[in-house]
This record gives sequence, C-alpha cells and structure tokens, in this order.
Amino acid sequence: MKKRMLTFFMTTIIFSCLNAEDEGLGLQLKLESRDKTVRLGQTTTLTLRISGDEISDITKGTEGLDINLVPRSSFVNDFRFRPQREGQFTFGPYEISVNGQKLTSNKVEIFVLPQWHGKFGTFFRVNEKSIVLGEEVELVIETWAKDHQSPLFVMDIGDSFSRRSGTSSSHSVSIGDTRIHCNSKTYFITPKQVGQFEITRELFRKFPEDIEPPKIQVMVNDHAQP
Repeated sequence: MKKRMLTFFMTTIIFSCLNAEDEGLGLQLKLESRDKTVRLGQTTTLTLRISGDEISDITKGTEGLDINLVPRSSFVNDFRFRPQREGQFTFGPYEISVNGQKLTSNKVEIFVLPQWHGKFGTFFRVNEKSIVLGEEVELVIETWAKDHQSPLFVMDIGDSFSRRSGTSSSHSVSIGDTRIHCNSKTYFITPKQVGQFEITRELFRKFPEDIEPPKIQVMVNDHAQP
C-alpha cells in the first residue's frame, strides 16, 4: 500500500510541475503520425506529446544542470497502429488533465490501402490529388521484389516547393512458399504556389535509371477556395 501511495504521490508532483497556463508553460497536447497512408497489414506509430516552450523550467535551478544545453523537452507516449481493415481511421481528439487543467489534442487521420496488388517493381503514390496552399502532400515510393532490393531516391530542393523526409521502412509478406519484400520511402512535399504541381523525375537529385519515373499531378488551391 505504501508503494502504491508513493507512486501516486510522485505522479501528482510530476503533473503539478507541468502546471499549464497558470505557470506560463503554455503546454500543448499534440497527436502526431509517422504516416498519412499505410497498406493493410502494415504497422505505423502515432505519438501523443505534451510539450511547451518553457517546459525546461521544470528543472531550472538544479545544481550542475545547464538548461541552455538541454534540448527542448516533452512527455511522449508512442502507440502502434496495425489496421485489420481498409478505409479511413480517425484518432483523437484525446484529453488529459494536468494539475486540474484539461488539455485536448488535435485529430489525426490515416487511410488504410488494400494489400499489395501482386505486381513487382517500384510504384509512386500520393495521399491527395487536391490540397490547399500551405498543406503538404505525402509521396510514398514502394519497391516490391523477391530480394531486398532498395533503390536510392534523393529528392532535390526547389524554389517551388519545400519538403521533409518521412519514414524509410522495410517489411515482408509471404505468398505461398515465397517471401516478398517491400522497401518504402516517404517524402512530405509542400508546394509554394497555387496551380498544378507536378511530381516528376525533375524533383529528384538521384533517381535510378532503370525505374520509370512518376507523372503525378496535384492541384494546389488558394486558401479562399473550399
């Protein structure tokens, strides 16, 4: 009983130190996902994060600790999502009470695609064909082969878009006695101009010569449009 009471007491102390607006910490509860789309049977990770600009103040005054050398802190809970059906999944909003104050997270949507269609090669897909200026589109490059083939793709940096790298993953599926391997690479692209944005060979600094390049068009709409 004493051990349980001590655990509860320490937990109360921790969340009291995380006092939200009253202490000026500006805490936020944010839900994040590594992927916008996955295939049926694949696994992805979602993260529920409590963070704030001044969360490092919790340890201010600790002897021998230089808070200027400590990276921005957060309290993180990761959970894995392995879908058992196709279609849209919505996560959140989630809530947590921090020292009597309720924090509410955002929502995250993940679309689950059908299983592999049985064709070998490298394929390109995006999660949206129409976005609003300022939004990002997820580009996924999948290579399906009987060996651990992993082609090298390196996206360039252009004036008409910004991009960030997503996950690089590898998994296998069994079809009869054959083991099939899939290597995937994800980029998140944010176009900077309204109009038709094209995802082609020209966006890549390194692109394998034996792979047919993508020809994908994404319409970028102005903010004023629905």
